[in-house]
Amino acid sequence: IIIISSFVGLKITEYFLVWLMGAIIPLVKPIMFKSNFVKYLILFISIILVIASMKAYMFFGNHPKLQIVPDLSIGITFSILLYLIVSFFNYEIGENIINIPKQLAAFSYTLYLTHFPLAHIIFTWRASTLWTFDGKEAMFIKLIIMVSVVLYAWIISSLTEKHTEKVRKAIFGFIKALNVKKVKSIIVK
Repeated sequence: IIIISSFVGLKITEYFLVWLMGAIIPLVKPIMFKSNFVKYLILFISIILVIASMKAYMFFGNHPKLQIVPDLSIGITFSILLYLIVSFFNYEIGENIINIPKQLAAFSYTLYLTHFPLAHIIFTWRASTLWTFDGKEAMFIKLIIMVSVVLYAWIISSLTEKHTEKVRKAIFGFIKALNVKKVKSIIVK
């Protein structure tokens, strides 16, 4: 990590910490509460913290060298939210499986690939004179945008990432068939 960090620089290394917070979630023992009220109250508070952490950009927007502070605060609060979702909703009931984390993970790579171009367009829009929203209206628009980005990623993944296993099996089947033909041709000679 130290050697790689020396090549990629401090900024990328700082963001490795944000990635690490998400990567560590499966390694932490899930927290359990018997009361659904307590679960949903903690989840609600966590969502409020994520939204509040997004406001950190207002305080550090004019300080490019401190950009890691709002990004880190969002990373921490969002990691806590994901940890709670995994803890509270990763279980089975009879024959019906309720596994929200598995459903969200099914398109996580596509979300990772597709969110930045959309986020860049949105940030450009916000920096322009066309962004005329303030206060609660702006938060509502941001929420709609966030849901739209996730929905967009889900649609793209249903056309691509969802079929990864089928494509992998087809490729390996094709390679296996080629190897069998090659072996037969060697034996015939």
